[in-house]
Amino acid sequence: MRLFSSRHKGQAYEAQAEQYLRRQGLVACQRNFQIRGGEIDLIMRDGDTWVFIEVKYRQSEQYGSGLDAIDHRKLKRLKRTALFWLKQQNINSHMAAFRFDVVYIFGNTTEWLKNILEEG
Repeated sequence: MRLFSSRHKGQAYEAQAEQYLRRQGLVACQRNFQIRGGEIDLIMRDGDTWVFIEVKYRQSEQYGSGLDAIDHRKLKRLKRTALFWLKQQNINSHMAAFRFDVVYIFGNTTEWLKNILEEG
């Protein structure tokens, strides 16, 4: 029997990522926002910018890095979920500054990739 479920492990790494980003000056707003068909691990503020963050952890890169798991479908779901969250908060998505980041944790290394979603 596993001591920790995958969900509990995911929550632990999300908390680790949140603490890392707090040390970088970001302010936490919400964790694990879910709608049908999408989830955002962390929602934070970086100054006046809303930051929607996907947290990825890999114990081994034998089958690829956590970054490899973020394909165009995942980015599309992330964007749709973020736009829903902004609307729910009565924030005009055309006027608000926002971006999509990834925090990738591999062993003792934490990598923060900013603005991963480029329109075009």
